[in-house]
Amino acid sequence: MQRKEILLAAQDLQVHFTVKKHLIASKRKVVKAVNGIDIDVYRGETLGIVGESGCGKSTLARALLRLIEPTQGDLIWKGEDMRAFGKAELARRRREFQMVFQDPSACLNPRLTIAECIAEPLLTHEPQLKRQEVERRVITMMDKVGLLASQRNRYPHEFSGGQCQRVGIARALILNPDLVVCDEPVSALDVSVQARSLTYSMT
Repeated sequence: MQRKEILLAAQDLQVHFTVKKHLIASKRKVVKAVNGIDIDVYRGETLGIVGESGCGKSTLARALLRLIEPTQGDLIWKGEDMRAFGKAELARRRREFQMVFQDPSACLNPRLTIAECIAEPLLTHEPQLKRQEVERRVITMMDKVGLLASQRNRYPHEFSGGQCQRVGIARALILNPDLVVCDEPVSALDVSVQARSLTYSMT
């Protein structure tokens, strides 16, 4: 039996924050938001992390993709030391792993149209694409997450929170990454769109 490829492995992953104990006092304390996590994520696998609000799930999600830097521990991406990636290498590799944020405003530029927001990763990582091909892919992706092509020239402030979440999902998936880390990606969507978005993201 052929063993599945491990895409991402985290070993003893820790993220600590230093905060003031009181607004006036100078004393500080260390908050261990993530403390000694080991995870193996296999290609083709869906892995869920469950925990109460404030337990560190979002911090862990960001640390796994180096959106925040771990305090300690190892991150292995496709057999390579991910923490050794320099800024340019990490930026280049981001086409291989994307994140869907719980708050879509974290990835949507309010000055860009919805189409431009979705197309941005394509323009960054595949600059050779012709405008017509970029537009085709954007419209296709919008349809897959339940958005209308006629909405593509609108701006984020013209959309509901649930619609903006769909834009965030489309933006993350348009590069067809090997790994998508989701932070409660469909909590703002109605049930029918939840099912549609989750089904597509797992194919």
